[in-house]
Amino acid sequence: MTLDKAIELLKTASEGWPTRDNEDYYKALDLGIEALKSIKGLREQFPQIIIFALPGETENRQGG
Repeated sequence: MTLDKAIELLKTASEGWPTRDNEDYYKALDLGIEALKSIKGLREQFPQIIIFALPGETENRQGG
């Protein structure tokens, strides 16, 4: 699934889960989760590299 398609599908999730073609939505969610895990891993492995916050991302002030 392309990133553009995943973004499109994830955007519609905030409007309510569609009743058809759920398989693509689950794939988009999985892709988004894995992308976020990758960004988190890069930040932990290379703290000296500046990776800016994603739109809507907040700072974790409680640790972990």
